Amino acid sequence: MARIYEPLNDEAKAYIQSNPRLKLDNYFFGSVCKNGHNFPGTERSIRREENGSCIHCLRERAEQWRKEKPEEVKESRDRHRRENIDILRLRQRERYANNVLGRKDRAKQAWLKKKEELKTLYEQHPELKQEQLARHRDYYRRNKGRYKKYSKRKILRRLAAITNKQAVS
Repeated sequence: MARIYEPLNDEAKAYIQSNPRLKLDNYFFGSVCKNGHNFPGTERSIRREENGSCIHCLRERAEQWRKEKPEEVKESRDRHRRENIDILRLRQRERYANNVLGRKDRAKQAWLKKKEELKTLYEQHPELKQEQLARHRDYYRRNKGRYKKYSKRKILRRLAAITNKQAVS
């Protein structure tokens, strides 16, 4: 029996491209598999070029294997981590570096949410606000030297000195 081959439509291409590990050139629309998996809106299954397997059946078999043999899954993951530790660390560093704004934005959002909660709390209980202000004043009094060390005037003098040195050199 001849294999039915049909190129993928735009929706199927988008579905495959949504998974970065899958390469678009390796898939085609074939006849519906024995388990009845078909891509929505078509009467065809998405199949692999190399062996004609339905991708949904492959996924189900992989999930079943992971459930049946968790110790082998753990060994496989550990072996992969050992063999590829440098690549994995590099990817982790890149992800961390590329997500600086995301981390800062999440921290800012968390702070703004907390600030709003405190504002409503202080509006409901003005005595808490007074206690907090008193704690701030006490802390400032105990740490006056620290605040004087970094006063605006000193910071401005230091900046002026640095710019003068750069201008001279």
